[in-house]
Amino acid sequence: ELRTGGNPIFEHMVGSKRDSEWKRIRSVMSPTFTTGKLKRMTSLILECVDTMNDNIDKIIAESNGKLTAPVDMNRITGAYVMESIIQVAFGRKVSALVDPNNPIIKNARKIFSTSLLALMRMFTVMIAPNVAKMFKITMFNSKATTFFRDFTLNLIDDRKRLLETGSPVKRVDFLQLMLDSKRDNNNEAIDGSEEYTDSKSAEKYREIQVTHDMTDKSLSYDELIAQCLVFLVAGYESTATTLSMCLYSIAKHPEVQQKLYEEINKFHEHQKSNADPYEAFYALKYMDAVIDETLRLYAGVIFLDRAANEDYELKGTGITIKKDHVVHIPIYAIHRDPEHFADPEVFRPERFLAENIAHNPYTYLPFGAGPRNCLGMRLAQLEIKLALINLVHRYVFHATGKRLEQGVGGFLVIPKSVDLRIEKRT
Repeated sequence: ELRTGGNPIFEHMVGSKRDSEWKRIRSVMSPTFTTGKLKRMTSLILECVDTMNDNIDKIIAESNGKLTAPVDMNRITGAYVMESIIQVAFGRKVSALVDPNNPIIKNARKIFSTSLLALMRMFTVMIAPNVAKMFKITMFNSKATTFFRDFTLNLIDDRKRLLETGSPVKRVDFLQLMLDSKRDNNNEAIDGSEEYTDSKSAEKYREIQVTHDMTDKSLSYDELIAQCLVFLVAGYESTATTLSMCLYSIAKHPEVQQKLYEEINKFHEHQKSNADPYEAFYALKYMDAVIDETLRLYAGVIFLDRAANEDYELKGTGITIKKDHVVHIPIYAIHRDPEHFADPEVFRPERFLAENIAHNPYTYLPFGAGPRNCLGMRLAQLEIKLALINLVHRYVFHATGKRLEQGVGGFLVIPKSVDLRIEKRT
């Protein structure tokens, strides 16, 4: 239980809720991630991809167009992911590298602070929750969450004024989709009209169903603001790390990078006669395998935990999980267990190609599984794929002799830096 009464925005986040309250918020948010909605968000993310390309081109230009000195790609991908999340969540374009003093960027970084005080707050909430509740200690910087509350309310007021003047609000960001849901007090039923997952993953990533007893299908303003912040809290570090570690892995394995480039090059050739890149993503099977293998070896989250809402006996074991007991699922260890993955320390994307998959689907859990799987999974995958399709097509990434160093920040394994040398393709 991470709710301490110290931060109302955090306490309204979908991940902090349980039972009927969780189900209500999740059912309102889920339609945001249908295929149709994500396709409409693609242009917002591509603007951020263009900014990332510009940033890398400037670095290469400083090296007179030659192979660059080692560049921390985690810093580059971190800026890209932060920009795309702010763009998708709030509909605001920022540049994290060019304008680091922008109040949006400064307050976003405060949320991810790893200062001694921030770490003490986090460990108090996790290890001594009763003490945290007594003193209303919260995991997040209260000034930063207050900034985003005020910032979001101002955006909402601006959009209300546009509506009052009769001007249509032609936005496809998450905030607008949630405002539309609030205005209509309605939510799209999950009836198959828009896909949430491919059929292969339907059971593992099954979504909850909207039921007739859920009469209130809208969010309060504090709940709406909290879900916008979920994008940052849940999506920033994990997505940025996955992308940088993907580039690190292909730089260490040039044969993988070349094979990926050939597949992506065919994609770009195809796109000359096809205006919709979203549909063509699904043909990039090797890229999917590269991302999946990166997530296996470098899963951002060390473990998942789940709390039982009733006593449950594990059949055939004699073990009963009591109500409210917390179950820890050690993702990092499972992903590197030779019982599940042959040569688990080896980066081998081919193991995730359809004809080679041999593992139980529940031994691969970068996004969790079941109804509480990662809600932003498909958005994170879209951000990573759009970046890779552009980066690998434009640049060659070279490994350096520097040893990769990783640290633990909260629930995440985060690289201290991902130093690569970059060369522009000719």
